[in-house]
Amino acid sequence: MNSVMETINLAYAKVAFAKMDMKKKLQTAWRDDRGVTAIEYGLIAALIAVVIIGAVTLVGGELKDTFTTISTELEKANAT
Repeated sequence: MNSVMETINLAYAKVAFAKMDMKKKLQTAWRDDRGVTAIEYGLIAALIAVVIIGAVTLVGGELKDTFTTISTELEKANAT
């Protein structure tokens, strides 16, 4: 019976230690600023990508029209 109680007490102590360890890890993670910096860089990169996509979309249509005009003028010049 004594061995069973020792085993139960040991298991209880391990669980209590694991809980304290997890609480300490969570507190450390909560105070850690390194992840915040990575998130900020990710948001900046996403914003830059959105701006580039928007600019290419706006300029893309005008660029297509310009090349179509050039192509048409070259075809006219070659026809004569």
